[in-house]
Amino acid sequence: MTAISATEAHSNLYRLIDETAESHQPIIIMGKRNKAVLVSEEDWSAIQETLYLLSVPGMRESIREGMDTPVDGCDEVPALIHECSPCSLAEVWFDEDDGNIYLNLNRVATEEDLENDSYLECEGQTIETVQIQVAFCPYCGEKLSVGKEIVVPNFQHYNFGRKK
Repeated sequence: MTAISATEAHSNLYRLIDETAESHQPIIIMGKRNKAVLVSEEDWSAIQETLYLLSVPGMRESIREGMDTPVDGCDEVPALIHECSPCSLAEVWFDEDDGNIYLNLNRVATEEDLENDSYLECEGQTIETVQIQVAFCPYCGEKLSVGKEIVVPNFQHYNFGRKK
């Protein structure tokens, strides 16, 4: 990490801003009594997002599990469970877990959401995911062959924003 005096930083501020944005390397600015760090806005947002994700209960453990997964098992593309044309019109996808089929629906951020939620960074960012266990496609009615018969579906809601 580069370290420079506050006087030098003052004289070259615009160049330093460009440099941190392009190189993604922070710069330490040393004053007479204290030090500060200059980072790009993109890197600062990434740091904030990382801190937020690590504050979510269970997220650290999930990351550790992922790190323990052998790399040769990561290149497999999940099999397409079901596809119909209305699904492509929304942020919707199917997952399979132990023979159960789940329909996932995303709600993405609007301009109004950005104004009301400090964790959101851009329009189109996923705010919420609803996961519902299904046996039939809700768009075309086709039975999903791998889906088990379900009497009471499993439902989960994930909120990625600040608001509940």
